[in-house]
Amino acid sequence: MSIEALVVSLTMLVIVALWVGSPLFGAKAHSLKAEAKRKQRERLLAHYERVLNNLRDLEEDFATSKIGVEDYQTDRETLVQRGIHILAALDDLDGTIPNTAYTHGAAVDESVDRAIEEAVKAYRRKAKSYAK
Repeated sequence: MSIEALVVSLTMLVIVALWVGSPLFGAKAHSLKAEAKRKQRERLLAHYERVLNNLRDLEEDFATSKIGVEDYQTDRETLVQRGIHILAALDDLDGTIPNTAYTHGAAVDESVDRAIEEAVKAYRRKAKSYAK
């Protein structure tokens, strides 16, 4: 076999291998995007559940007169707005996956964590004032 025939055969073999293997590489990239979207959805749903639980706790505290009307209204409005933002993010997720999906998720994580910490601090301040 001549060198030219060997080069042509190897070239054709590489082309056929790439053509046959291309769906496998494309499927992997698609599955990674689907996995990222699934994880983002789970994270947003977990945050939404936390907001709902916090809202239920706030309603219970208000019903038992553990917090005042002003605190109740401001805390409730904050929690409702967070819930709205999370639902909007879930709606956006149904479209395309943004490149900043993980960054956005981290921002949501931080804002929810901050809200929880603020609520705990406010609760502790109120508990101290009732104890006096």
